[in-house]
Amino acid sequence: LGGVVARSRAPLVQARSVDEDIRAALVECRLDHPNWGPKKLKAFLKRTQPQIVWPAASTIGDVLKRRGLVGKRQRRRSALPLTRPFAPIAAANQTWCVDFKGWFRTGDGTRCDPLTVSDAMSRYLLGCRICAPTGSAVEVEMDRLLKTFGLPDRLRLDNGSPWGSTGAGGLTGLSVKWLKLGIALEFIT
Repeated sequence: LGGVVARSRAPLVQARSVDEDIRAALVECRLDHPNWGPKKLKAFLKRTQPQIVWPAASTIGDVLKRRGLVGKRQRRRSALPLTRPFAPIAAANQTWCVDFKGWFRTGDGTRCDPLTVSDAMSRYLLGCRICAPTGSAVEVEMDRLLKTFGLPDRLRLDNGSPWGSTGAGGLTGLSVKWLKLGIALEFIT
């Protein structure tokens, strides 16, 4: 019955294990640079000791984790949850939907970020411009549209930049400007 006894299936030799001297060098480097992560540690070690084949950044992270040298990452504050349903749309020009449609590159490699603004009732496209996804660039385009079509009651936006943030109140400078103009903001999730 000795041949029927359960035995460990773990390999006797770990072919891809990290040598102890490399682990010691990783730990020492981390202690010298406590704010550096695995990627930066690997880049530094490759630059200072190029003759050694250093493990992947993920393996370096595992080694540091086993030694208790890495803490958990801080969770980013999520965007504020939607607290009430959207207001009903009863007329044209009452609610505008504003969104960047996703960037792409043109044939010459130029990055394009199309900003679209449409009326929620009629689906009429009020504006479609290529502009940088920054508060100042969007502000210029929105000012042009507000002068052309007047002030809507509400703007329906996603929580992304440049109109939503994870900061106080979930607002950016651009969002605050619109609120001061008397435009209500509806953030979609």
